[in-house]
Amino acid sequence: MAVGSLRISELAELAEVPVSTLRYYERIGLLPSPDRLMNGYRVYDESAVEHLAFIARAKRMGVPLEQVSELIELWSTGGCRPLQDRIRSFLAEKITEVRDQRLELAEFERQLDGLLGRLDNSADASGLCDLDCACVHLDDGDDSMSACSRFPTVSRGEVSCSLKVDAQAERVEKWHDLIVHGQVEASGRGMRITFERSTEIAERLGRLSAEEVSCCSFFTFRTEISALGIVLHVDVPDQPEAQAMCHMVFGPLPETTSR
Repeated sequence: MAVGSLRISELAELAEVPVSTLRYYERIGLLPSPDRLMNGYRVYDESAVEHLAFIARAKRMGVPLEQVSELIELWSTGGCRPLQDRIRSFLAEKITEVRDQRLELAEFERQLDGLLGRLDNSADASGLCDLDCACVHLDDGDDSMSACSRFPTVSRGEVSCSLKVDAQAERVEKWHDLIVHGQVEASGRGMRITFERSTEIAERLGRLSAEEVSCCSFFTFRTEISALGIVLHVDVPDQPEAQAMCHMVFGPLPETTSR
């Protein structure tokens, strides 16, 4: 295989990323636009391979894509010191962010443990559910709170999102920023997204999945974590509205054949 004349499918195979990822990198300016042959096929040279290797190393450090472009610019100028200084600054910020997230997760775990304990120890299940009920109260709690006779149910037949337009756009942007680190494949009525094993990815997936279910209850998420990586399974009802919402949130599935 000649590195100086790679087609997009060959480059994707060499870099071990989906073709859709390469097109996305080109669209946001991380990967320079390639030359095209007379038949319209994209062709890449060795610099594209080097760019993708650099992007992969930056992603493994947890650098967001919007900051990768800044690192690429410093790297391409050949100045090692400015690049080291920027990476050092990023790592210091990332360590602080991870420590803050750890504290937030520990507090959330404590609240969940408290709620679970109140539900397990509740003896009164004769009343109706209200805002003072133990089953809907996540704070430290009050031992005098009662349990309810039935838990509220969510209809999964209704396809709708409770977020306003601006909040929807922000949520979609969060998903796209995360999904670009993985490989998307069709799976049943939804999709399967595979990521490298990473504590940060696992935490972001957990938070986003929980947020998504709170406003779009028709989604079902299942996460598998193993030594091989992290796999997020997204199940969607077989309804046109639900499938359209899935494509809006997670983007269309990659094309099987590409030019």
